[in-house]
Amino acid sequence: MATTAIPEILDTLVQLAKDTLVDVIITDGIGPSDEVGKYLMIGVDDVDGESYFPSADSRQSWANIGHVVRDEVGDVTCAAMAWNGQNDPKQARADVFGLIGGLEDAIRADPTLGIRPQVRAEFGTSVELRQLQDEFGASATVIFQVHFEVRI
Repeated sequence: MATTAIPEILDTLVQLAKDTLVDVIITDGIGPSDEVGKYLMIGVDDVDGESYFPSADSRQSWANIGHVVRDEVGDVTCAAMAWNGQNDPKQARADVFGLIGGLEDAIRADPTLGIRPQVRAEFGTSVELRQLQDEFGASATVIFQVHFEVRI
């Protein structure tokens, strides 16, 4: 029996993003983001981080008196970034929100994430927009969470 569903949820979100999003660089954890493009980093709360960062958290409680199964509730933190290399912050915002919208649609289509019926996931328990415009162009980054509930 699993101690936590976090590894399975992370792996599934990475694969779901790869299966769903087109022209997006998907990484499990922090990845290279030093070229113009669109990025989705699963388990990341800071695209420029150089040390450990919170990837996911959860809480558990016994599901019944027999202490056979537990309910786990948690969140996976993700970072989406769109960097266009031009001075067009409006386009960077549109690109990043389009990117996360594609992931949200996939989660809504199957909230079990295809794992098992005892899983329920939802997009966006928190969403934070970060913007930057400098000599390298405009970028928009959204830090968001995917919430999950599972019986383990």
